[in-house]
Amino acid sequence: MDLREVGNDTKFIAGGREFGVANVDESPGEVELAEAESNMRMENYTAPAGVSHTVTVTVHGSARELDNACYTNDWHPKENIRIQTRGSEGGTRYTQATPTSHSRSVPSKDGTETEIDIRADQAIRT
Repeated sequence: MDLREVGNDTKFIAGGREFGVANVDESPGEVELAEAESNMRMENYTAPAGVSHTVTVTVHGSARELDNACYTNDWHPKENIRIQTRGSEGGTRYTQATPTSHSRSVPSKDGTETEIDIRADQAIRT
């Protein structure tokens, strides 16, 4: 385990382009739960309904190239994009990914930051 890995060591790849990042938060393998009824007493219980994977990417600057990799010109999210995170000890490749939110912070004293949340249906360790 590399305990010294920092955001500068991590790369984010979307639409075949590589982007330097300020921060990447990954949550691969989040279990989605659903209420279910399956016994004669009609008792409810919670059952796994699927698995989802989320990635939040923060980059310095307005990141127009990253916006173009994830969104159309009229800000509709591109579907089925492939993204990959890569650090010093490997990474994760996400497929069938779709951006779910986009935000840009333009503070008066510090530099601009862009953050994009992405949800993917599949994740593979690389």
